[in-house]
Amino acid sequence: MLLLNQLDIRTAYLIAGFASWLCSATLVLLRNYHRPLRTAALTMAAALASSGLCLFLAAQRDATSGPVALWFSVMGGSACFALMLEALRQMFGKRADFRICVATLTLQGVALMIATSPRSILLLHHGFQLVHCLLMLVVMLRTQEISARFSRYGMTALIVCYILGATLRWFESLYSPNLSLFTPGLTGNGVPGLVVLIYALSPIVVMIQVLAILNAYQVAELTHAASTDELTGLASRRFLLSTAAQWRKTVEGQNHSCALLMLDVDNFKSINDRFGHEIGDEVLRHLARTLNSNLRSDAVLARYGGEEFCALVPIERPAEAKAAAERLRQAVETSHFRKGVIQIKLTISAGVAIHASAQSLQEVLRVADRRVYLAKDLGRNCVVSEDPIALPELAQLMV
Repeated sequence: MLLLNQLDIRTAYLIAGFASWLCSATLVLLRNYHRPLRTAALTMAAALASSGLCLFLAAQRDATSGPVALWFSVMGGSACFALMLEALRQMFGKRADFRICVATLTLQGVALMIATSPRSILLLHHGFQLVHCLLMLVVMLRTQEISARFSRYGMTALIVCYILGATLRWFESLYSPNLSLFTPGLTGNGVPGLVVLIYALSPIVVMIQVLAILNAYQVAELTHAASTDELTGLASRRFLLSTAAQWRKTVEGQNHSCALLMLDVDNFKSINDRFGHEIGDEVLRHLARTLNSNLRSDAVLARYGGEEFCALVPIERPAEAKAAAERLRQAVETSHFRKGVIQIKLTISAGVAIHASAQSLQEVLRVADRRVYLAKDLGRNCVVSEDPIALPELAQLMV
């Protein structure tokens, strides 16, 4: 409290104003750090620039200040909170829409021109801040964005501080007998000192939180890109290999076994040669949709490479693994690819392997891949779930 009682408000406002402009310039320079949120970063930069204008003019406000300087000072603070609200909306999934921001600022500006007494001006000013801070808090509490949750917590805490500061100033404007629009120097009142500290430190805190949010989105997108096949939207081979062990533990914890289905499109090279790679890509997307819609929801389907797909399926009995592969084979066979006059009948060859306790994923993949080749040798469009040792006729075929 001793610090608050000896705080020079003018100096604090001046430092905070320059800090706001510096943080605004930083966000402008880093606006392309995460391009989808470029507009949000620039909007927050504009909010900090407006805050800097408000604080700088507030530091100069005295008995000689004219009504124009006072109006710009108050409107700078109002613009800061209106733009912050819009920036947070954009950061957490809303489309950019500045119409509400412009409308509220216009109403605020007209109201300030009409207001004559210091009390009415301050009540309008701090009331405007309080309403916008409450709306910002609603935005933060309603968002379900997981990737930026820690940054969201920090921004939420700052908004709560803003709300407390605006509330204190609003009640002070309502009940204080001696109100002035001038900015004092050293003050013995702890409440204004607390509010000044919040405003002085907030530009740096806002910038740090915004950059943390941008970074969280960037990391989430890179992680998604690494774990998702760009062409089909299925899980990537890297994701399959990196998460299979944890997925298997989860499945076995539910008293299930794990089956691995390797699925290879028959004669896919001839489709590319005859219709071109663009049609070939559309065929793969069609297959991905067909396979995904015919797998149980707790299975993991990935594009393993080229025209190969791989599925991890939880089962209770070994026979269910072959039944699942057969269901996929039939679904592909009956869902022809059509585009314009082009119609392509598709089939797949499938190899099935049960993930035994002592086996690694690579060993199971080798077994399933070997059985895919056996299915190809048997004439394609079939499922093989056992090795030639268990099927004498296959053993003779391989000799």
